[in-house]
Amino acid sequence: MHALVPEAQLLLDPPPAELRRAVSAGALLLISLSPDRAAELPAGAVVLTAADLRLRPGRGAAQRAAVQATLGWPEGVALILAAGPDAAVRRIQALLGGELAGVADALLPLVHQESWTAAQGLTHSPGLPATWWTLVRRHLPLIPDGDAVQVPWIVSAALAQRSALVDARSFQSNTVRAADEAIQSGDLRRAERVLRLAGQHEGASDVLAGHCLNLSAAGRRDEVVQLVDAVPAHQRSLRLSLSRLGALAWSKDHARQERAERELYALYEQGTRHPLLTYLLAYAESRAGRYDRSRALCEEGLRITPTGREGLLVLRHYEFVLNRARDFTAQQAACEQLLTLATWEGSLEFTAHAHTGLGTCLEDQGHPDEAMLQYNRALGYLQRLELHLPTIELHNNYAQMLADRGRHAEALHQLTLAGARLVHLDEQAQRRWQAWLTGSRAIILHQGGQHGEALATLQDAVQRFDEVRLVDQATVYRLLLAERLALDGQHGAARSESLRAEGDSQGQGNDDAQLAFTAGVLAYARGDFDPADAAFAAASGSGLPGWDVVRSAAYRAAIALRIRGQLDIQALEDTLSAFGVDAPLITDARQLDPLLSALRSTPLAERIERLLDQSVWQGNVALQVDVAGSLSVRHVGDAVRFPLSRSAELLVYLSLMGPSSRHGLIADLWDGDPSVRAADLLKKAVRGLRDTLRPLMPPGEDPVPYRGARYALNPLLRVRIHGATRSAFPRAVAEFAAVQHVADEFLSGVFSSWVLESRPTVHAALRRSLSAGDAGSVAARLSQVIDSF
Repeated sequence: MHALVPEAQLLLDPPPAELRRAVSAGALLLISLSPDRAAELPAGAVVLTAADLRLRPGRGAAQRAAVQATLGWPEGVALILAAGPDAAVRRIQALLGGELAGVADALLPLVHQESWTAAQGLTHSPGLPATWWTLVRRHLPLIPDGDAVQVPWIVSAALAQRSALVDARSFQSNTVRAADEAIQSGDLRRAERVLRLAGQHEGASDVLAGHCLNLSAAGRRDEVVQLVDAVPAHQRSLRLSLSRLGALAWSKDHARQERAERELYALYEQGTRHPLLTYLLAYAESRAGRYDRSRALCEEGLRITPTGREGLLVLRHYEFVLNRARDFTAQQAACEQLLTLATWEGSLEFTAHAHTGLGTCLEDQGHPDEAMLQYNRALGYLQRLELHLPTIELHNNYAQMLADRGRHAEALHQLTLAGARLVHLDEQAQRRWQAWLTGSRAIILHQGGQHGEALATLQDAVQRFDEVRLVDQATVYRLLLAERLALDGQHGAARSESLRAEGDSQGQGNDDAQLAFTAGVLAYARGDFDPADAAFAAASGSGLPGWDVVRSAAYRAAIALRIRGQLDIQALEDTLSAFGVDAPLITDARQLDPLLSALRSTPLAERIERLLDQSVWQGNVALQVDVAGSLSVRHVGDAVRFPLSRSAELLVYLSLMGPSSRHGLIADLWDGDPSVRAADLLKKAVRGLRDTLRPLMPPGEDPVPYRGARYALNPLLRVRIHGATRSAFPRAVAEFAAVQHVADEFLSGVFSSWVLESRPTVHAALRRSLSAGDAGSVAARLSQVIDSF
């Protein structure tokens, strides 16, 4: 019933080091008496636990005898225990020539299958006898898995050797086909197994290296180390060994990280040149702040003419270090080269990274509209691939760019989109990114002068950064919190937060500039104008973000006005021109009211009026929609013209009824017409709505996005309805104006089913609203108009 190789060794709860040595060839079948020990084994090792063998933990000769006495379990399956994989394979080959001789050749077509079922075997190899399933389960060490069995490496290796002897040409052909199918389907682990069975260790090692790079990109670096450690050292390609060292170089264990980096540098100093090696070293140099050295390594790697994922990695890191060096011409060229290679390799992931890099390059050169187009393209790819972490990161960076341009509503919308993806991250990553997104929201509210919300959100951000122990970030937000506390009149609390930030500061140049700037804000809020002016002067050297450079200039102009009664706007005007937008003046508008009032009598008057009159949340596209009588839509006082009346009706429907599916829209706007014509009319209505509103939207924004099989209005559209009330439309996404004029019935001249059904409800809601409100002549006249409908 079973076959026990004479030199068998039973490993009864061995130490981890012995386990790793025992399965270094990835083919030994083991017994472990502790089920939780399986986690210590390299991937691919086959484990039978004490529970599988119906044993109780124990040691010594009695336990060894108990193991041998139960080798027939389960269902008579044999257990082969060998001193090594070669001995196990030899034993299985003997079985194929002996007890299994009648089915051995018919089993050969199953050589590349990692699991067998009775029906699958007959499909792949019609020559198998009806009794084959009973025979193989009795004599081979197959692992039961429901109705199937898992095939250990030693069985596949024995079949591969026999197949190569029986028909070498067919075996090689089948190997190439099976490996290609596995690679095309993305199952690189199976491709590696297929190639290794055929003795193609170098090819198998490179395939496995590609798999390891994908695992590293997904953050699963411990799995990379386990996979590579399971491959004998003499069978590892350079690429595979570098994959392992790269995974270790990202380890949170600093000792392992340093050892891995030393090994990488040793390989480089020995003359080894490989794109993956130069990438890993370039990344290590960047992490240490040595960006010039990192750039040189990337350029050396690019001279090797890299292809595949290694080439993409080198180019992506190269554009990053070029951005750090502010060499935008070279960065744009590197991004375009990355885009070309990503397109050639068919990598949507790196296509997205290329568009992100181009967006960053254009943003840093002061071309925000072109940058937004690139960011939106990148987001399209990232969302399609469901790469949640880079999507969150890009939304956050995009929000910061929009906020710096004074487009706060759009910025907050990007943060909302980022926050919706946090559920896809692990708990630790969620906490870190929640801190980052809260911090970004706090900055936007702070910059927009939303004092109460900014103060509360900054307190939340500081607490979150403290909890995840990001001290540098907590320091940045603690300074902003100190400024808001000072503007709130809480001078003691502001001083306390400022001192804490100063104590946590790392003493870098930009830290000193920010500390001096915050000290100036605090002094100004206390009325200490001379110390404030000195602090702002000390901060103006370098290290301040552009937004705070404008604020500093505004404060100094305000101080000069207060102390000397002089209004010298030249420095402020020059600073505003250099920054490109006037929005930073909103941040401290409450503090700087005397200055802003004085600026109304200068050549800056028109700009100040425009700045203070417009909503701080600019970027929202405001539409005034009158549904009392004939439908009319206006934007900034001007009528909005639609190519089709259905397009205008669709705008009202989505505003009042909320997101809807194609089926729902056809049902309500075309009375459920099932014909192709109705579907075509819907497409034309949607196209007309998009074409009309797109010029009003920020670049790259779809006015009517189609997500989750539903059409909806873009959140940046702020629709205000006149002539209806929310009580009639509880699912509305629009705002409702107070009823002041009702000229005619609800959407007069529109006869879609949803309008006809809604009209009585709208009129009844208007009557209730009027009766609960002003009883004067205006309300009475409105009621008379409604009653006449």
